[in-house]
Amino acid sequence: MSFNNLKKNDVVFSESKGSRVFKLISKKDNHWVVGDMFTKKFDIITESDTFRVVKTENKPKPISLLNLVESNGVSIRPTLTEKEVFIVEELKDSYEENDLHDVIERYENGELNSGDDLLKQYLKLLNFNSRLQYDSFALIQYVYCAIENYDTEISTSTNINRFKLFELLATEISDERKYQNWSLKVPALDLDMMTKMQSGIIADIWQYDPDAGSADYGDSDFIGMSDIEIQEVGLSEYRKPLVIE
Repeated sequence: MSFNNLKKNDVVFSESKGSRVFKLISKKDNHWVVGDMFTKKFDIITESDTFRVVKTENKPKPISLLNLVESNGVSIRPTLTEKEVFIVEELKDSYEENDLHDVIERYENGELNSGDDLLKQYLKLLNFNSRLQYDSFALIQYVYCAIENYDTEISTSTNINRFKLFELLATEISDERKYQNWSLKVPALDLDMMTKMQSGIIADIWQYDPDAGSADYGDSDFIGMSDIEIQEVGLSEYRKPLVIE
């Protein structure tokens, strides 16, 4: 889109302004007054700046209570935020659809960090700090959204399937080497006699109820996991699906 075709409330990504994202506020002569989407600071864009439109809106669409889905009394936003629109648009512009499908296939095969290389480059720009390990894994939901809307325009009215939180429980089975010290007091005439008795005593030592001493543990060999169980974690005000505001 050319500079002359820009409209109020358009969102643009400008490399000449340090790879920042702006929302157009008002046009003054030969420049646009813009607001940084994430720092909220004002700046200007002129025709000489390099930019591309990320999202076009005729008017802002603020979220209201009607846009929130209630689940167990917890409000969940079903549509993209402005920051999330930026992430999804960048994924669509930067990657072929087949590449995004490859990432999803890896995730569905249990590679939880499969989307990191695609998404981590945007997180610093968005000032996003993952508070939980789940938040980092849940970033993959934007790859799904990019695939679902690959050939369509998106905005803050676009729905997104937000990932629920599940807990995977399992019991580890391992073979660990243990060095347990035992002692048994035995009467004998002399050392020679005791030495002769030694092998016979050791062969049946457990029937003589020896005393346990200290124990050391060596290397262990992982055998596998058992008793695997999956539970869905309930929603609360402190445990919601990931939303980048």
